[in-house]
Amino acid sequence: DTSSTDPISRAKRNRDAEEEPVIVIEDSDDEKDATPTYLDCLSTGKWLNATTIDHYFLLIQKACFQDGVRVVSASFYQQMDAANQDVAGKALNKVDLDGARVILIPIHEPKRHWSLIIINLNDETILFYDPKHLVKDWDQVIKRVTSTIQDLSDKPVLHQMGSRFALGFYGINVQGEANNVDCGVFISGFGRHIGSGMGSPEIRSEQQVESMRIKMKDE
Repeated sequence: DTSSTDPISRAKRNRDAEEEPVIVIEDSDDEKDATPTYLDCLSTGKWLNATTIDHYFLLIQKACFQDGVRVVSASFYQQMDAANQDVAGKALNKVDLDGARVILIPIHEPKRHWSLIIINLNDETILFYDPKHLVKDWDQVIKRVTSTIQDLSDKPVLHQMGSRFALGFYGINVQGEANNVDCGVFISGFGRHIGSGMGSPEIRSEQQVESMRIKMKDE
């Protein structure tokens, strides 16, 4: 039984035992048609809304906290361009960066598409992962995110970003993603790989997507 050694599965069991509350954020207008429950969103053909993405990425963070993995809520990117940036600032500054090595930031752009920013503080790199190559101006998205982080963060370590950090793009040629609803599953699988080193970093087929949905349900 690999679940006994899988850090994310262990974290899930510990979380359930402690009855730790899950942070839930308000979905944007274009997400309100998505099924709100975590398990329903993980059914075949369902799009993962922001609450589901946050739920799973917080599980990754808890499992890999000692390895320096930190997660910023999806609400940060959703609200960072708002006139009032209080929500974005709170989402950013609640993250405990003591001992942080990698920061994962789910990105929702364009409409109904998920990608992921991975900030590696040790290597001074910022990687943009887009499973469908839909974000053509990914470098500009990174620059907007890092500029906002520097403006809103109360953590000195994040003020070091900008011109010092090298930017990179990671995309794959996905086979069979015709339904346009699996992008959240792709970034969850990639985030899981970055955090725990387990699983393949590249989900390329519908069968692998379904396997990841099942794994997310079980964890």
